[in-house]
Amino acid sequence: MRARWWFPAEPAARVAILRAVIYPFVVLDIVLFVNDVVPKGYAPAELYAPIVIPRFLHLPAPTPLLVHTLQIAIILGCAIAATGRLPRLAGWTVAVAYQWWIFIGMSYGKVDHDHLALVVALWVLPTLGRVRWTDARRGEAAGWVLRCIQVAVVSTYFLAAFAKLRTAAGTGPTARSSPGRSNGAARRWPTHWSASRGCWWPASGAC
Repeated sequence: MRARWWFPAEPAARVAILRAVIYPFVVLDIVLFVNDVVPKGYAPAELYAPIVIPRFLHLPAPTPLLVHTLQIAIILGCAIAATGRLPRLAGWTVAVAYQWWIFIGMSYGKVDHDHLALVVALWVLPTLGRVRWTDARRGEAAGWVLRCIQVAVVSTYFLAAFAKLRTAAGTGPTARSSPGRSNGAARRWPTHWSASRGCWWPASGAC
């Protein structure tokens, strides 16, 4: 029963339409919303305080070359993936580049919860091959993609509430100082170091 819930038979055309909407929005997102990643590439490396996943992966501090490479990869990948061409190659490229972009954006103190569904969508959309808007075939692969995104949307609000409750209770990272960080460094960058030390997923706000 649970497996059937995760793999409903849905029209493949819905995934094609979703791709045409999500990939252009990703470009809009890095231009209007998470648009501070490029400036962070020019900031001193000591200001970089990676959250758990990039710290575990030993991802380096952003540099001008890195952030501009990610920017170009996201824009070009989205332009290709939105048309339905090379859905896996372009889709995986966007997923990796955008995930790293989010890691950088959320590793300087402020961790937003509102990008979880978008990040999940970028990872699951490439699992389905090329489909057209008129493709009425129903399949479990399309259903799984849509279900994962639905669950991510609902989880966004749940995890945001969880993070706020932890902060209000005085156990979240925003409620305590982070050891080993000087006040001088914090003053040189408009951020709070403590907010980036205990978050395991940059798009969820689960800190």
